[in-house]
Amino acid sequence: MAFLLLSISLLIATFAVVRPALIEGPRITLTHFDGKGVLIAVVFVIGATMVLGAGLAAALLLALMVKDLGHVIGRRLAGHADTKLRLLPLPGGPAICDRAPRSDLEAFFILLMGPGLGFAPMATAFANATAFAAHFSTLGAFLLGGWWVHRLLPPGF
Repeated sequence: MAFLLLSISLLIATFAVVRPALIEGPRITLTHFDGKGVLIAVVFVIGATMVLGAGLAAALLLALMVKDLGHVIGRRLAGHADTKLRLLPLPGGPAICDRAPRSDLEAFFILLMGPGLGFAPMATAFANATAFAAHFSTLGAFLLGGWWVHRLLPPGF
């Protein structure tokens, strides 16, 4: 239970740090939400579902979206307000910002924010799964972790 409380504290702290990037400045725009982008996303989801199964494919897609959102938030925290969120969170995709990072340290920060943003929700979902394994299924614990994430997002996001 201590692990669950610590992971929830980490999740709250993470969203407290990234909240200015979500609220201040222009809204985060979604790019590649056209026919071609949606078609590629559908093919990716169907292929991942056939190979991994529905649960793992959904988890993989969610993890890729959170990682891409982490890069977007990292750029916004570094002062790049024109950053866009891609519909297709696949490696080697289009650039999410028109400007390059100003320094190597800024580029390193943006690079680390991708997986760094996903660490707190992952730890909370894992803590929920271990703390409530006798009472809930793993899916129930994952949904409970998703509920916590949803409650911490700013209104209208």
